[in-house]
Amino acid sequence: MLRYRTELASNYARSASDIEKRTSKVEIFAALQRDYQTLKASWGGFAGYDGWFAQPLFNAHLATIATYHELVPGFKALLREKENFSDFYQAVIALAAERKADRRRQLLAWVMDIPVALDDDRASTGSTEFAFIAQP
Repeated sequence: MLRYRTELASNYARSASDIEKRTSKVEIFAALQRDYQTLKASWGGFAGYDGWFAQPLFNAHLATIATYHELVPGFKALLREKENFSDFYQAVIALAAERKADRRRQLLAWVMDIPVALDDDRASTGSTEFAFIAQP
């Protein structure tokens, strides 16, 4: 999936007409579909992803997959840090209340094991929201 996302980004970045880029996009998604069928056969016909692949695919489909794979290691690091599922669950609930950019920054910081701190600008406003920033 990430490979096809990269191919799409390269396609859009190249100096070609919009028609050529749209044609290439269709070809890239067709290749993704073919590769899925090959992968599915190697799984002995496991059809668990057939529903996802049966729908018309768009760029957003690949973005969601990339986001998932990019952020899962952060959740795994959080679970290791919390040591039990109850504490992990409470931390995830708190994280869900954060702004999207702050959640993402925090999850990536856990993966990279970077200390985080409150954003001083937001903390000084008296806001009860926590904004995390990665500290070098």
